[in-house]
Amino acid sequence: MQSIADIMPELNISPSTVNLGLVLFGTTITEIIPLSTNATALSTTIAAIDYPDSRTRTDLGIVQAHDMFDTTGRPNVPQHLVVITDGASAERRLTKVAVAAAKSDNITMHAMGVGSGINTDELNLIATNSSYLTIAPTFEDLKITLKEMVIALCG
Repeated sequence: MQSIADIMPELNISPSTVNLGLVLFGTTITEIIPLSTNATALSTTIAAIDYPDSRTRTDLGIVQAHDMFDTTGRPNVPQHLVVITDGASAERRLTKVAVAAAKSDNITMHAMGVGSGINTDELNLIATNSSYLTIAPTFEDLKITLKEMVIALCG
């Protein structure tokens, strides 16, 4: 999680620009950080999170993030959901349902595969289109790619 925490201070996070939140999932939702405009607090909180070593319930993460947008997202602002995964959801059918629901609510879906053995079919399912699919071989690569993505999306 340190790779993600490291980029927070470099992003244009503020009430009028970027709001970021985080949903960490494994077999269950293990951490929820609500949408925030405080880069320092986000960085500190994310750095303290332990990554779960468990099954990948991508569907739960997408459903929780979708709910976060519904309850605390800003109206009339583009919503982008970045799913960082190995692309091997334990419940692929439920992941399809969660992705379809998010897309039907005009949430732009980004899929970022990390590591080796990535399931690109599932990443393609998640991503709104192929230009929103990225593969990072390592978490250090993820740090660079994620930073570039957020800057491109949000300035």
